[in-house]
Amino acid sequence: MKERRGFGVIVIVVVLLVAVITYFLFNCIFSPYWDSIYPPMGYLSLVSYNEIEDDMAVLAAEDAKSDIDYLIATLKRVHPLCKDGVPSEISELAESEKAQFSDNSSVYDVWRSYAKIIHKLDDSQTVVFPAMKLSYLMEHRKLIDDGCTLVSVNNIPISDILDNNREILSYETDEFAMITLMGLLDTKEGLKLLGLYDNGAVYLYSDKSGNEIVRHYTPDDFYYYIDDETETNDVPYRSTIYNEKAAGLTFDSLEYGDEFKKFLYDFFIDIGDRGIDNLIIDLRECQSGTSQVLDEILMYTNFETFKTPGGFWRLGSYTMNWESEDTKIIKMDVDIMFDGDIYVLTSGKTYGSATLMTEIIQDNGFGKVIGKPCGNRPDGYGEVVLFQAPKSGLLFQVSSKKFYRIDETKSGSLLVPDVDVESEKALDKALEIINN
Repeated sequence: MKERRGFGVIVIVVVLLVAVITYFLFNCIFSPYWDSIYPPMGYLSLVSYNEIEDDMAVLAAEDAKSDIDYLIATLKRVHPLCKDGVPSEISELAESEKAQFSDNSSVYDVWRSYAKIIHKLDDSQTVVFPAMKLSYLMEHRKLIDDGCTLVSVNNIPISDILDNNREILSYETDEFAMITLMGLLDTKEGLKLLGLYDNGAVYLYSDKSGNEIVRHYTPDDFYYYIDDETETNDVPYRSTIYNEKAAGLTFDSLEYGDEFKKFLYDFFIDIGDRGIDNLIIDLRECQSGTSQVLDEILMYTNFETFKTPGGFWRLGSYTMNWESEDTKIIKMDVDIMFDGDIYVLTSGKTYGSATLMTEIIQDNGFGKVIGKPCGNRPDGYGEVVLFQAPKSGLLFQVSSKKFYRIDETKSGSLLVPDVDVESEKALDKALEIINN
């Protein structure tokens, strides 16, 4: 009896040991997360995050070069474009950038080189950013929120700043390139990267009436935090009853959870009782979230199935492929299912999961899109993995998945609206169509 028990213990130990070794080998060989920062639950990483405290630290040339090598090795292992090797134009650019480093290279030198290399991927999801605390230009944010337009910095027109720095921006549309640039102009660190910071900067604005506003910002105008007054606890979604024909859902981000499910249930019960048969989904300011939001919305409609995008996922030297397929829509237990028309409002800020949501609605024929093209292509990249450069400490995220367009006839193109109007007029256009 004791021998059997001993044998059973040995079997259990061996099984557990094999499982641990298999798990470890899977992460080391196949997982894109094994040397990443903050991997998803269930994935192993041997790397931890280190914050940069001194953005003026000097790097030796060899350290700066080794960071470029680390970037190229990571792209080769993780990014879908590099599944057959790093394209020659990218590897050649990397060697060219390495040749420029000296023994007094700065974090900003490496940051700019990283950005140039990443730009060549034509992937707005793959980006580089600093690990140091960012110092924000708070008054600039307030002026923009009040409706002012930034005209120039240090007497250089914004359009010229954009054209002079396209090579370090990750974007797929011009509008998203401008959004990315404005994000850099919001911080002292971004100004340094752009070569626009000289113990301050001069900003020229135009207010709503066309009047000029000049601000001479000094180091004291930049803050290493965002004031509590600017932080809000606003729910990132809201509903509107426009009239007896139309109701709307507006999303700042596609956040999913029990509160959202209750909110959506109450919304569809309400418009069902009112007999409203036109739904406007406003995604013009939506850049993040999860596709589960659309899944939940479709549960209240009469649509039976919907097609999802195909694609593949990089797992080391292997790829996991999946095809576009019909997904059955689970129905909610409500008396009245929505059976009307759907309109989606988009802009250049519509991005990520919001673009996917728009693609599913348009390519499945569920509704019409009104506004401007989304900020990224539907058949682009995604599922980013976060890494940190060993020497400079720069953070960079790399896409690990490639997606295909549901409607293959539109492959390679932006998501073009059915009705092309300026994004700020998209809601009025939708209501005009509905009322007429």
